[in-house]
Formats: sequence, structure tokens, C-alpha cells
Amino acid sequence: MELYYIIAITDHDRGEAMGSLYHAAGLHLILSMPARGTATSEHLAIYGLDATEKCVIAAVGSAQEADSLIRSAKRKLFIDIPGNGVMLTVPLKSVAGGKTLSYLTDDLKAGGAPNMNFEHELITVILNEGYSDFVMDAARAAGAGGGTVLHAKGT
Repeated sequence: MELYYIIAITDHDRGEAMGSLYHAAGLHLILSMPARGTATSEHLAIYGLDATEKCVIAAVGSAQEADSLIRSAKRKLFIDIPGNGVMLTVPLKSVAGGKTLSYLTDDLKAGGAPNMNFEHELITVILNEGYSDFVMDAARAAGAGGGTVLHAKGT
């Protein structure tokens, strides 16, 4: 079974509706994270925009769940129209821990790693507060140039 990290970035006021679509798709361990755009005030002024609070919603799901969720977001939230947010999927190369994999796949037997060879990789770690320095030290020791820590709540 191939797994994907499914990420949506929307305006804050659409975050709850997007989260509902994730729940309706039957996804587990849905993370909802407040965020903000990083465009400079000069760029915002050029386009006549205001800085807006964002919501990042992420979960892990199968290819079928990802496809269904994206179709639903297009149909109900018009995510494919500019200005309504963005969605993306990232194929997962590995999941650490048998219990974690079992939880994410509803105990389906998923054997072996998918055939993937990428120049760059995204490593995502979910951990308790206070452990980010430990994880970042390990990442830097393995060659990572940096990282981003997001504070989130699981739903």
C-alpha cells in the first residue's frame, strides 16, 4: 500500500471546512496548524492584498483516500481555483514504527518500501513539546541544512 502525506493550505476561515473534508474521508491523525503567509508588504501592496492568517491541515492516507479528498475539495471548496488555497500530496517512503504504520493503515499488511528515488526528501516528525532540539540535532548530524517546527493539535 502506498501512503501519501496530504497537505492543504487555506485561509484561516476555510480551515474548519477543509478539516471536515479530511474527517469525512476517514483519515486518521489529522493535524490542523495555524500559519501565516510570508509575502513581503511590498508584494502585497503591488497586488492589492492584505496579509491573511492561514490554516495548514495535514494527514496520511492511501492513494485512493488522497484522490477522493482532493476531488471533494475541488467540488466543495473550489481548491483548484486560484485564491482558494492549495493542496498537495507527498509520497511516503517510510514510516518509523510498526504500531504507527498499523495505525495509519488500519492494520492492513503493507509490505516493503515503494520504489522511489528522489533527489530531495521531506522528513516529518510528530513529537511532544520540548523535543524539537533533539530531533533537529539528529537531522543536522545526518546532513539536513535546517528545518521548520510547526505547533499543531491532532483532531
